[in-house]
Parts: sequence; structure tokens; C-alpha cells
Amino acid sequence: MVQVTSAIALPKEDTEYEVVVRIGEKEIKTGKPAVKKHRYNRFNFRTVAPGSKESTTESMNLITFKAPYIDIADMGCVFIYLRGKSLLGSDKDICYYRMDTT
Repeated sequence: MVQVTSAIALPKEDTEYEVVVRIGEKEIKTGKPAVKKHRYNRFNFRTVAPGSKESTTESMNLITFKAPYIDIADMGCVFIYLRGKSLLGSDKDICYYRMDTT
């Protein structure tokens, strides 16, 4: 499950950002924020596994993740990116956090 509620202390005021969680080759994106004010974005983003009790809620994002990993320690790292738009309109990673799964 991935849950992103907000991003704070952002580089620019009143700008939309996106949070991206990357596990191996799989990217999970929050999309546009529900609220953007000053240097703050609120997302209210959460994924759930198909077939779970929560998957019946419309606001939840269903996700299936298949990977060749034997266990969670085999994955190595999970990356979390803050992504914005460049001057030309393409996606640009602003900063990231690398987290070990062990």
C-alpha cells in the first residue's frame, strides 16, 4: 500500500507537484494535488490491493504489483521523488529520497 497525504516546504509557491514512489521498475504516481496553497500540496492519495475490503471505495486506487523478488529484502531500495514541470512542460524530478527495504 502507498499513501501520500501532503508535501510541505515546496520549492515554489502555488505550484502543483506530484509525488512518485518507485519500486523496481514500477512507478506509482499521485497525480495532481487536491489542494495547492503557498508551499503546500495535499494529495489524499492511497492505493489498495484488489480484492481487499477497501477496494470497494471509489476514491481508492487499485494497484497490482508483480515482481521477480523473492522477499522484501531482495528489492533493495524504494525511491520517493518530488516531481514538477520544467519550463518546457515535461516532467522533472526535483529531489528524491532513497529508502532501504531491509
